[in-house]
Amino acid sequence: YIFGEEIEGSIWWSNDGASLVYATYNDTAIPTHPIKFYGSVEDTLTKTMAPKIVTQRYPKAGIKEQNPVVKLWYISLNDSNNELREVLAPHEIATQENYLTFVHWISPTELIVVWTLRTQNFSVITSCGQENKWACKVILKLEGNIATLKNLMNAILVVEDKRLYFLRSPRPDVEHGSYFHISMNKLDEQNKFPNFITHGKYDVTKLLAFDSDSNVLYYQRTATNHREQRHIYKLQLNESNDDQCITCALNDGCSYYDATFSLSAKYYVLQCLGPKVPYSEFWQSEGNKSKCNYFLLCYVTGHLNHVFHTSEGEQSINDRFAIEWGTYLSSRKEFIYAKIDIDQRDKRNNDNKFSDHRHNFEIQIDVINQLVKEMSEIDKTKIAIWGSGLAAFNALSSLASDTKNVLQCAIAVAPVTNWRYLDTVTAEYLLGLPLTNDNFAPYQKINLLSKADKLASKKFLVVHGTADGNKMFHVSCCALLHLSN
Repeated sequence: YIFGEEIEGSIWWSNDGASLVYATYNDTAIPTHPIKFYGSVEDTLTKTMAPKIVTQRYPKAGIKEQNPVVKLWYISLNDSNNELREVLAPHEIATQENYLTFVHWISPTELIVVWTLRTQNFSVITSCGQENKWACKVILKLEGNIATLKNLMNAILVVEDKRLYFLRSPRPDVEHGSYFHISMNKLDEQNKFPNFITHGKYDVTKLLAFDSDSNVLYYQRTATNHREQRHIYKLQLNESNDDQCITCALNDGCSYYDATFSLSAKYYVLQCLGPKVPYSEFWQSEGNKSKCNYFLLCYVTGHLNHVFHTSEGEQSINDRFAIEWGTYLSSRKEFIYAKIDIDQRDKRNNDNKFSDHRHNFEIQIDVINQLVKEMSEIDKTKIAIWGSGLAAFNALSSLASDTKNVLQCAIAVAPVTNWRYLDTVTAEYLLGLPLTNDNFAPYQKINLLSKADKLASKKFLVVHGTADGNKMFHVSCCALLHLSN
């Protein structure tokens, strides 16, 4: 489950196609979890059948030595013996439970590999190659609350011909809190700390491309004091490291941009993703000129889901265009649909990864009360809250914490009622390992099952797919059992 759902990729070809590295995952120590399949509608009408039981290995938070064991292998396709060589993690990683989070070819005989401890508070960027018999050497250590594993996978941009890499990671700031910024580091040097080249009250959200000829780095970031916006910037690498916003002055009604660059970074497809109806254009990097005056249309067959789900640490409010349930409710059913995105940036503490999540449900009640005061259109007798997954936990927690009956009801889709039942990557990133000598208290404090008495008199709907392989169905069943008692 972990490496299929949370971490993407397991095969990496070299640029010349002559070599291959791949990962193997041993999950035999992980307990199996049964999932019932009841068949199609046609099967239930024409056949007499019992539910089909499919098992899935699902590692739960805090269970030691029951995460998949990952190994990385190298093979040269020009070798007639097809000899496999294991790519060896450094000692401080290999002796503990770990994740493989990033692999990239630097040359036909050299890799850059990122390994992360299971605690997700320590990662190493390593150089691995034929010269060292595929034993990885550490070139940079990253400590503290770095990012989720998915963020780490997309946080590195390697420039092979310059022998350097750019890294997107939190830059500590005593006054404003940690914001994600860019550091530039050399592949052939060991660095104690990232060499940051950007700074400010904004988050760099994506590394896009690097033009080796002009020494220009392209990236996406939020606007200062406007976290909901995404703009494309370019940074000229020189003594002053001057940056320039490419999209800020377009004045086309768009404030959420993304871009896909050619291999040389000389051209790119600029995407306006909202709040207006999305469009794409083909641009030339030099001079920032559009190469065409027509829209590029993408045709999609089948069902297209426009609902953008957020996960841990992600921002739910932005200017990206979306047609979702809230769009329907507000346009057809005369609902006022609001999203609440709580940013406690100035209160962040990298030693406590759940600090900006712990009291969200109390704060949400305060925000709703403030909305009622400021908007006379809101009927305070008809206020509901809903969420899916982690947001469903937030919705039920808000309902349980609502002593003044601000909320009349809630909808929870696949709620996380007990964080010990959640997968290791998500739960342990937010709360740490739930061990008596580490961080067991937060798991107990936010356990919804212990708040069943506070939900007993409330109105709420729980929706959970019986074949949900992400948030297990039995999690909701346990909640209903506590409620019935």
